[in-house]
Amino acid sequence: MAYCTVAEIRERLSLGGSQDDNLISDLIDTADSLIDNYTGRTFNSSTETRKFDGNDSNKLLLNDDLISMSAIEIDAVSKTITDFILYPLNSSPKRFIIATLEKGEIFTKGRANIEITGDWGYCALASLPRDIWNACVKLVTTEYIRRQSASAHAIIDERIGYVAFADGLPKDVQQILSHYQLPSFS
Repeated sequence: MAYCTVAEIRERLSLGGSQDDNLISDLIDTADSLIDNYTGRTFNSSTETRKFDGNDSNKLLLNDDLISMSAIEIDAVSKTITDFILYPLNSSPKRFIIATLEKGEIFTKGRANIEITGDWGYCALASLPRDIWNACVKLVTTEYIRRQSASAHAIIDERIGYVAFADGLPKDVQQILSHYQLPSFS
């Protein structure tokens, strides 16, 4: 699902008809991708299983945002999820997991030997931060207006359905999104 809708864009631009809905939809998809690429995260959750390398520690740093965990396996052995604590405690997304030492659990060293099933992403789409919605709307409306002007700068290749924003992210959108950039652990 998209970070904003065609109907929201039509309303923002005071467009009555639906003749540009396909273009607006393509612009929304491109804006979503720009937002995700700039921040290094996705603002729509998906339930899936992801693999991580064990590190012989009771702490596992996640390279993706985790909203909730429904299952965990270490070396192909299912573990009780209540033996693990997701951090930070009082906010989401979660960035690391600690195995409680009372049960003696550790993330044994190995390649892709930890499997975590859960809801991955910054948030569920229903909880999308208003800033992200605003950034998406700003990107789409700005590009739509630019395309309607005589000096359109965008690149459009209808054969492959590709839409690009010629001028990249505006400074005000970058400022909004900078608060959501994924921390680097290099």
